[in-house]
Amino acid sequence: MSGTIEKSELIQAVKESSVEISEEELEQVVKQLDYDDNDMINYHEFISACFPVEKYLTTEKLNALFAKFDVDGSGEITISNLRDAFTKLGHEATDEELTEIFKEHDIDGNMKISKDEFIQMLVNSF
Repeated sequence: MSGTIEKSELIQAVKESSVEISEEELEQVVKQLDYDDNDMINYHEFISACFPVEKYLTTEKLNALFAKFDVDGSGEITISNLRDAFTKLGHEATDEELTEIFKEHDIDGNMKISKDEFIQMLVNSF
């Protein structure tokens, strides 16, 4: 499991399903989702496509989402919290994936993601 969906994997999945979409339409979908233009859709690109900002980024919803990842209620997300949250969501994250998330989003480098860092991460994802 690479944590990304390659363009060829998406095309194959669509062909194996009963979804009727032309190759050109599928190319457009990939182009719209693939912000970094590497022919792969990563986690952030996928989430961005699934959740429109204006509908989901309310204070109440941000707090509830943060609480899903702050599994121990400490007010910060640790690598352990993130691993537990992903497991509950059905995704077994590797140490490398978790480390990469923290490298990218732990702004102050304290190995914890605060609510402000979490919100910034979400805003930057969209």
